Amino acid sequence: MNPNALKHCQVSTPPDVVEMMWRMTRARRAVFTNVLDLGAGDGRFAIGRGSSSYVGYEIDIEKIPQSRASGRKFENRDVLECVKKNHDLCIGNPPYIRRELIDNEWRANAISILKSESDGIIPRSDANAFVYFLWLALLRTKKDGLIVQLVPFEWVSRPSAGPLRQFIKNNQWSVEVFRFSSNIFDRVLTTAAIVIIDKSKKNNEWKYFSLDRNGHATPTENATGSASMALEYSARGANAYALRGLSPGGQDIYVLNEEARLFQGLKIGTDVTPCVTTLRHLDSSQLALTETLFDNEFVKAGLPCWLIRSDKDERSNALESYLASVKESAMRYTTNSLRGDDWHRYRAHPVPDILVASGFREKAPKSFLNHAGVITLGSVYAVFVQGRDRQVATLKALRNFDFEAQVVAHAKGLKKIEVKQLNSVLSRIVVG
Repeated sequence: MNPNALKHCQVSTPPDVVEMMWRMTRARRAVFTNVLDLGAGDGRFAIGRGSSSYVGYEIDIEKIPQSRASGRKFENRDVLECVKKNHDLCIGNPPYIRRELIDNEWRANAISILKSESDGIIPRSDANAFVYFLWLALLRTKKDGLIVQLVPFEWVSRPSAGPLRQFIKNNQWSVEVFRFSSNIFDRVLTTAAIVIIDKSKKNNEWKYFSLDRNGHATPTENATGSASMALEYSARGANAYALRGLSPGGQDIYVLNEEARLFQGLKIGTDVTPCVTTLRHLDSSQLALTETLFDNEFVKAGLPCWLIRSDKDERSNALESYLASVKESAMRYTTNSLRGDDWHRYRAHPVPDILVASGFREKAPKSFLNHAGVITLGSVYAVFVQGRDRQVATLKALRNFDFEAQVVAHAKGLKKIEVKQLNSVLSRIVVG
C-alpha cells in the first residue's frame, strides 16, 4: 500500500471510542494472549491489552511511537505480509481508501491472498481498502477469535462488500454492528460503526444497534434502522434508468459561475453548457427546474453552473486560453493526468429527463423535471425515462416513494442513495 495514500485516508480514533471498543471487547472475552492491530497508526489500541502481547502493523515509520512498552511490538510492514493466524483478537481502525486511490498491484495481491484463504470467494476489485483489512482480520485470528473493528457502516449493504458478507455468512459467525448515532470524526463524512464478529459463535446471527457517544446501545430491526430492508441494487431497466453525475476531473476546473464565464469570454452553447452540481437549495414546490428558475437560483445566485465543453473537437480561442491557464491545477486530479495530452477530453453525458439528488434528509431526495436542459454533475444523478408521457408520473412517484426507510445512513443524519438502488426504485414505479 502506498504510504502517501494512507497519510490522507487514515484517521486517528478518538480516545474515548478506543476505550469504548475495549469495554465492548472485555464484555465478550476476559482474557487474550495475542492481540493484532492491522490499522495500527500510533498504536493507541494497545492501551487496553492488559498483559496480552500486542502487534501493530504500520507502513508509515513516522507514525510508529519511539517508546516501546514491554509486550507491545510494531511491524513497519504492509498488512499483507502478516501471515500468522494465532491471534485471539484483532482490534483497530483500518484505513478508508477509495478504490481509485488503491495501488493496482496492492489490490491484486490482496484479492489473491484473500481468495486463496476464503474457499474461493473472490473479493471485489471496487471495494474500499477497509473491506480488505476487515476480511484479513478474519483470516489472521484463531478459529474462535474475536474481531472488533471501527469501520464505515456502509459495508453492511454495499455490493462492493458483498463477498465479505457472504464469507462471514458461509462460516455462520455471529455479527454485531453498532452504528454511531452522531459523528465521531471531525473531517470524515461517512457514518462510523463498531463491528464485532465472534468466530466462536456459529449461529449466523446479524444484530444491529444504534450507539451513542456514551456507549449506550439501542437494538434496531435491521441495517436501515427501520422495519424495512435496504433497497436492492439493480441494473438499468428498459423503460427508465439512472446515471451517476458527470465527474470530468475537478469541478473547480470544469464548472464556472456566471462571473467567471464572462471574465473568460466563454459563450453559452458553444464554450459552455448549463449544469447543476447541487439541488440542495431548491424549493420542491415546483415540479421542474425551468430556464427561469435556473437563471434565478444558479446563474444570478453566482453558483457554479456552466460546464466547459472541452470535450469537443473544435474549441474557441477563448476556451483554449482558459484551458492553458488551468492546466497546472488540473494535473492535481488523477483523472486528468491519466488522459495525457488530451487531459480535458472528458466523456460527455446526455441531457437527462429528471434530476435527482443522491443525498437527502427527508422521506425522499429532491427531484425535478429537467426543463432547463442541464447536465448533472457529481452528487446529482441523471434519470432517463422512455416516453415524455411517463416523465411527470415518474417524478411524482419518486417524490412519494419512501426512500428514508430503505436506505442505510451515510453521515450526520444524511442518507445517500446509490445509482443502482435508484434503478431498483425506477423498475418498480415505471411500468411498460
